[in-house]
Amino acid sequence: MASIMRRKPAPRRGKKAPRATKGQVRRVSPLKPGLRNARNWATAHMRAASYSKKRAVHMFGAITLFVFFILFSGLWLGGFLPDVRSGASQFTQNRLTSMGFVVKNVDVIGEGRIAEDEVRYALGVRSGDYLFETDLRAAQQRVQELPWVKDAMVRRLWPNRYVVHIIERSPVALWQTNNQLRVVDGEGQVIEAALPENFPSLPRIVGVGAAQKSQTLYDTLQGYPQLASRVGVIIRVGNRRWDVQLKDGGARILLPEGREAKALKQLIKAHDSHGLLDLDIAVIDLRLSDRMIIRPRQDAGAPKFVKRGGRAT
Repeated sequence: MASIMRRKPAPRRGKKAPRATKGQVRRVSPLKPGLRNARNWATAHMRAASYSKKRAVHMFGAITLFVFFILFSGLWLGGFLPDVRSGASQFTQNRLTSMGFVVKNVDVIGEGRIAEDEVRYALGVRSGDYLFETDLRAAQQRVQELPWVKDAMVRRLWPNRYVVHIIERSPVALWQTNNQLRVVDGEGQVIEAALPENFPSLPRIVGVGAAQKSQTLYDTLQGYPQLASRVGVIIRVGNRRWDVQLKDGGARILLPEGREAKALKQLIKAHDSHGLLDLDIAVIDLRLSDRMIIRPRQDAGAPKFVKRGGRAT
């Protein structure tokens, strides 16, 4: 007689399941709760990705970022990042060198008193060097430190050329200080490589700080060529105002403090009307705002007073 197999009733809620007896198999969950949730999350996203292209792209990006993060963390923790960076840089350099990115020409534009070889030496680039190896900012700084260079610009032109544009300093005066003569440019900067004996025709600036403060006066004088060509010495008086001594024993012009341009304009007006600068005059005093005092050479004790724009009295 066949026996009828009955299913055992499930244990009631709240009661522990009976332990498996010998010979029985106990069913155990293969995942802990945290891993089970991760599996469910991954399964849900895989299912969603299979139905949506956008979700598939997002999921692929997330996986890529996660893998990259793991690799980067491993290299950083292991101290291998410098080696990887150096290897990548060397590989890139080798590839670009094989493609022809090496220095073949260095063009120097604007050189005059400074030798082209000096510029190339300061640049630090030689034929055959890797084109992208030189630091442009540092190279430009080295070129700008050359004696005659006022400003410089260094450019890299692909695939095999460097171009250096030079703006040289222009000597405009000889600065006399501490019984020494030094050549200065229009900004009052000393040109160390310039020898004063090579520029005998330049006007002389005398006085402490005169070279650095003479730019405004020098620019004003250039606006009056008939006066600028006669200037022999520009003298700084008391570190506050200027005297201008004309060449060949000409007159000494006393300028007012802070009103140099206006005074020179009146002087040139008087010269155009009466040829004042051509007369045998020792001193032309322009320090007063309402009149011009002229002291002739023949009679130093009898100065003449000339109202601005008027006649001598």
